[in-house]
Amino acid sequence: MVLRDFYLRWINPAVARVRQMKLLTVALSILTISFFLPSYYISNEGSDWLKGYWCASICALWFELDWRSLYYFPFTFSNIVMILLPILMMTAWKHQKPPVGVIVIQIILIAHVVSWPILHLVDENEMIKDIGVGYETIKDIGVGYYVWLASMVLMLWCTLTKNVEQRTAEAAREFDH
Repeated sequence: MVLRDFYLRWINPAVARVRQMKLLTVALSILTISFFLPSYYISNEGSDWLKGYWCASICALWFELDWRSLYYFPFTFSNIVMILLPILMMTAWKHQKPPVGVIVIQIILIAHVVSWPILHLVDENEMIKDIGVGYETIKDIGVGYYVWLASMVLMLWCTLTKNVEQRTAEAAREFDH
């Protein structure tokens, strides 16, 4: 009886799907909000903060044949993946677990996004000085970046728990038989 109550409250696949949908909706909402928050301080432009959507557009349109393009353009890929992922999880993968490759891609993209403040921790980093506008401290990174990163981590967590919930649902079906 105790196991049955636990199943009905926590492991039940229908309840798990509803919980998953809510978390994905929250993550997508947080991602959307991050595009309108101040994300990066431009010290050579007076006292202007770039909003997240400006940062996203700069990364998307910055395509030259140098190291900066190779570093900044994948941020655009991160945005596209993080917008499409909840939609795919709510539709195509609604009743199945996402492919392992999706989890690997998410981890790689999050590691790339986390590298941005790490580069700012080092004041003498030639890679940052090469930009030529004085981006040298972590204080230049605004709240929008951290909200954006939090939404990405929440989506990764949703993907990982979806795999666990799918296995749990399979085990629960076997438990009922």
